[in-house]
Amino acid sequence: MHRSNPGPAKEEAEPWWIRRGDLVESVEVTIATSFPLLRVIHTPYGPLIRGRILVLGTPFSIEIQFPPDYDDFPIPAVWETGGRIERTLDRHINRDGTACTCVPEEWLAKTAQPTFEAFMSGPLYTFFLGQVHFEEFKTFPWGERQHGIVGLYESYAEMLGTKIDAAEISATLLILTKTDIKGHFECPCGSSKRLRACCRSRIEELKSRLPAKLVARMYSKVTL
Repeated sequence: MHRSNPGPAKEEAEPWWIRRGDLVESVEVTIATSFPLLRVIHTPYGPLIRGRILVLGTPFSIEIQFPPDYDDFPIPAVWETGGRIERTLDRHINRDGTACTCVPEEWLAKTAQPTFEAFMSGPLYTFFLGQVHFEEFKTFPWGERQHGIVGLYESYAEMLGTKIDAAEISATLLILTKTDIKGHFECPCGSSKRLRACCRSRIEELKSRLPAKLVARMYSKVTL
């Protein structure tokens, strides 16, 4: 029996830490210049960071890992490894043990240059600053979102200018995934009007401002 030649196997794309030496260098420089108690460990699975940080003199042992798509969505995963923070949602620790430093999509949309340095001085530092405040006063020093999917909807509603409504948020993200947004589309706000007669300007502004990959990521999270 004759078998067709399938041709050469496709090569897997090189991981980001091989392709993007500039990103690895930015991690190394940030740690070396601003976080002397942390160290970068190079592994076959990408860079890894371990050590301690000091926030208002309070030490926290942490580990930072980078996801495979870090070059597209530069939000690393952070663990508090010293047992100082109780593993509960009320302390902003996710069910998988990672620190809930921010809503990733919200931070990426609001940050002009979402570099590793910006993450460390922004979401990560703010997270541990909140933990220091909680240890002393048993409250966090700023407003909190709800936990889980409810908090995600709160964040997305603020980003999209919608009500905190799963159907409206999902419909808005779906229309934003379209290459061409037509005026005769039904408006995602639920008014039953055509888009051209309702929220067209808001949708067009969102389309121009939010990167397509970010919209696709948001939509995937509300349609699981």
